[in-house]
Amino acid sequence: MAAVDRNRLDGPKIERVDVVVFVIWELVILAFLVFSVVSLYFKRLQLAIILVCVTLLLLVYMKVTKQVRLARKKKRRMLLPLYQTPYEKFAFILLLSEIVL
Repeated sequence: MAAVDRNRLDGPKIERVDVVVFVIWELVILAFLVFSVVSLYFKRLQLAIILVCVTLLLLVYMKVTKQVRLARKKKRRMLLPLYQTPYEKFAFILLLSEIVL
């Protein structure tokens, strides 16, 4: 069998901290949904609507922060090769100075 490059097959690296934060957010969202169902049971429609809206806002916030974090990681990963050698660093500085001027 041919050797397989594991780094190419893996998706984006998921850190343990990201998993813990994700699980905590999911538990909070689940709690809000349960509270909204309980408030519907006690015929508190306004409270249920407010809790569902808060839950939806939390979901949107989670999605946006995830996209921002992934974009930052991607940008950082793209900038790393620019500083491998002193010549490449100098060429990058020249390129930036030409753009600015």
